[in-house]
Amino acid sequence: MLGTVLLAAACSGVDPAARGRAEAGTTAADTAAETATTVSGADPGRRTAATSTTGPVTPGTTSGPAATPTTGPGKPGTTSGPDAASRRPVLRFAGAGSATGWTSVDDTVMGGRSDSTVAWRDGALVFAGTVSLENNGGFSSARSPFDPAIGAAMGDATELLLDAAGDGKTYVLQLRSQPSGRALHIARFSTTAGTAETHVLRLDRFEPVGFRLDRLPGAPGVDPAAVVQVSLYVLDKQAGPFSLAIRSLDAR
Repeated sequence: MLGTVLLAAACSGVDPAARGRAEAGTTAADTAAETATTVSGADPGRRTAATSTTGPVTPGTTSGPAATPTTGPGKPGTTSGPDAASRRPVLRFAGAGSATGWTSVDDTVMGGRSDSTVAWRDGALVFAGTVSLENNGGFSSARSPFDPAIGAAMGDATELLLDAAGDGKTYVLQLRSQPSGRALHIARFSTTAGTAETHVLRLDRFEPVGFRLDRLPGAPGVDPAAVVQVSLYVLDKQAGPFSLAIRSLDAR
């Protein structure tokens, strides 16, 4: 059985020249501890720095129940061909340097056997690996460095547009916000194997959660201008290999 999952924040591929570390109100050690996703309350996990790799990544297959996001107009889900003129760049992965500072954290902290990497490849940030449910494991994550330029780029946006090619699994996008650096909001999105898609995620549909992915009813919604980190997760008992290639994250 997959234990309770501690959720961390991540995803920032802003141009390194503009990257600044956010004043998150925690030390580097505190941040590493609090943002490590764990199962069954274990300690922070192994972190793997992003490196450029080559070669194909095997698409995963879903095993066990997976959370299915709501789809349709004005709701989290997948749509095609949003107006490019209305998009504001938040994260772009045109060059290998855009993956600098990205890390992966897996369930090995509590004896799990999942393994993942995050790397730049062919114009995309590729988050790939294998999720194992052995030893109460069941998750992998990829996260960006802290960077207030993420929120500055989002500004007063009402939607995020994530251009990605997946493998049929459901993933979680998490946003971490200032001023404390402890505010977390998540949204799930489902992918179609072998298909490049634009996932449109309404910001007012992101759920506030605690570090264990517990819902926080009544907590404030996400303030896009305050976001300092973006993270990706694969969990929900989706065992097996997985691969998600992200080309861009935009706001509108």
